[in-house]
Amino acid sequence: MLRVDPSLFANVVTSVQRTGNLTGGSVRGLPNGVVIEGLKGVNSFSSDIAEAQKEFRLGRVRSALERVKQMETQFNGIAGRWNASVGSVISSARQGRQQLSIQKLNEVKSAQTKMQQLTGPASKAFLDLVSALEHAVAMEGRETEDFKADADDRTDSDTVEVSNDPDGADSSVERADDTPDHNLLSSFAENYDYGARLEIRKEAGKKARIVPRLEKDQFYFFAGLDPPRVVRVRELKRQSVIVFDTRVSCELLIEADELKELIGEGIWILAAKNAT
Repeated sequence: MLRVDPSLFANVVTSVQRTGNLTGGSVRGLPNGVVIEGLKGVNSFSSDIAEAQKEFRLGRVRSALERVKQMETQFNGIAGRWNASVGSVISSARQGRQQLSIQKLNEVKSAQTKMQQLTGPASKAFLDLVSALEHAVAMEGRETEDFKADADDRTDSDTVEVSNDPDGADSSVERADDTPDHNLLSSFAENYDYGARLEIRKEAGKKARIVPRLEKDQFYFFAGLDPPRVVRVRELKRQSVIVFDTRVSCELLIEADELKELIGEGIWILAAKNAT
């Protein structure tokens, strides 16, 4: 079994706890008595992570993985609601619906930036732990045949469909295969490498397909986003994909046409350096 470093559990606890208090203190004096402070509801994560680590030590790897994924989803929801709430304050001030001084507006913007700097490492800590647990599950080898059968029996509902080009002459989208600078992975660079680059393949009389296939819960580097960054696939639909943006800690909906353009600009699978 792939070893899961205990520090990965500890990193989640530490980084999540930091989001409970906003760097520099709360922002007060806003209209309607609104106070911008740290994330609420994250205090219980320490005990929850401890339970997940206990599950792992007892050999219940899948149970530990599911527990951590649930916590990750819960944390992302809390962070997303916080970001939406603060964004609403900024939007209302810009549109004149609420009177806010320039100084106070700058404080709110600064608070938003500071929280992103706190939630970013927490999201990465979750990604690292989930990735390690997923590899541990794979190394158990107890469900290899079931996984293979599931892969063979997948239907079109598991695949994002992209349209063929009108001329349909080429068997694939022609593009350069240059791998991006490793430093663009930012905080992910220490533990992850670029894997295969996605491409769109077209065959005569058949629909265009994304190769390698997009996978739920897998994380990818999107060179076409501004700025380029790592996202994790949350949900696959026939005409769209929902991803979690690790930079701003929120979910994005990418339609099939936009996804096609992003593939042309470059999307790479990220592979853990310790994967075997």
